[in-house]
Amino acid sequence: MSANQPRTCIFCGGSPVTREHVLPESWRDKVGFPAVPRKFIQRYKGDENTRTESPRLFDVVVRRVCKKCNETWMQALDTRVVDVVLNPDDATKTCDPIQFRRWAIKVAIMRSTLDHSGIIPREDRMQLYAGEDVSEWRIFVGRVDYPHLRDTFAGTGGHFPDDGPMEGLIQVSWCVGTTLVICLREGQATKNHLSEGFKDFCRGNGNNFAEVLPDAQTFPALSSLIPLRLNQLRTYFWFFSTDPVSPVRDQMTTIQATIRRRNIKQGYPEYGS
Repeated sequence: MSANQPRTCIFCGGSPVTREHVLPESWRDKVGFPAVPRKFIQRYKGDENTRTESPRLFDVVVRRVCKKCNETWMQALDTRVVDVVLNPDDATKTCDPIQFRRWAIKVAIMRSTLDHSGIIPREDRMQLYAGEDVSEWRIFVGRVDYPHLRDTFAGTGGHFPDDGPMEGLIQVSWCVGTTLVICLREGQATKNHLSEGFKDFCRGNGNNFAEVLPDAQTFPALSSLIPLRLNQLRTYFWFFSTDPVSPVRDQMTTIQATIRRRNIKQGYPEYGS
């Protein structure tokens, strides 16, 4: 463990932390086909590209949580959603929408810490650990037309102290089989404006996403959603980034530059992709 990585659990504060999978390794065989090696692309400050071999999806692990958290409430969330995530075409499969939101937020937080330690507000982690929903997260679900394994972190903004406001936007996306999940967390400055722009883009392009809202009573019927083609995934996975495929690349570049200037003055590092 490197010196700058936390030595206590990001949820309960317990120790020691252990190697935990972002997505359950036990799901590997249930998906029905092996994950293949892929390239991970990181864009920093809008103009630097780094390509490295990324772990296979079910091999992605982080040292951010303790064994107790992983084997209790975190594992329970995985169990509550596994049937609907791995069987989106089965209309009889469903789950509690709030538990699905909590599961998605849990995965998004774990995946975020893989690349950018400390960017998730402490209050988000504490609410999740307390068994609550975190309404600031926007959770979207969809389908793809062919089974696929992929995950990405994209975002524009800056690091912040645990008791400070979040800046910019975090996007964490993954596809397991034919189920697609996109999680968005905006800071105070843009407060849902960017997320609403994402929804408008989806509607304008005829793509059928369903948002799982904090006050939802029933989970969306995934079998009724129009599947995305695999060649459309990159645009959605890198939507809130400075990647050339992003339809809001210029806006993200401007936001990132503005926050960077502010952070330089205050001595905070920024993140960006």
